Amino acid sequence: MCLLCRAFSTMTNKYPDDTVEHYFQYKPSLALSLVALILFFLISIVVGVQSLKHRPRCRFMWIVVFTGGLEVAGYISHIIAAQSVNSNAYIAYLVFTILAPNFLALANYIAVGRVAEQLQLSGKCSMRPRLYMSVAVTSYRCVI
Repeated sequence: MCLLCRAFSTMTNKYPDDTVEHYFQYKPSLALSLVALILFFLISIVVGVQSLKHRPRCRFMWIVVFTGGLEVAGYISHIIAAQSVNSNAYIAYLVFTILAPNFLALANYIAVGRVAEQLQLSGKCSMRPRLYMSVAVTSYRCVI
């Protein structure tokens, strides 16, 4: 067996198959998961209330609230997967926490386009701000 194969096999077989550590490759912390869950939940609530208050201008901020909801779902799945050997909860944790930042990036692209519109940078940018936002939204719709 080659040296690289031997190193990889010892790395992946560090924990027995019937333990939580086998999925995570580390000992998950329940306390940190709860802190992250509470923080994402509270921030999502605050952003949601602010988005309701400033409804006409900040509709795109609902993407941030949706992102927070995905993170909350991810950390709930993380807590479930960390308590017992549950591959479905582990997969849900990975999916939710990997997808959420993509939606946050979409909100960032929309915000940059809105700022460029407000500053009237249409002639100074390589693309019109509306086109910039349209390209970002369309690319995310195609990916998802």
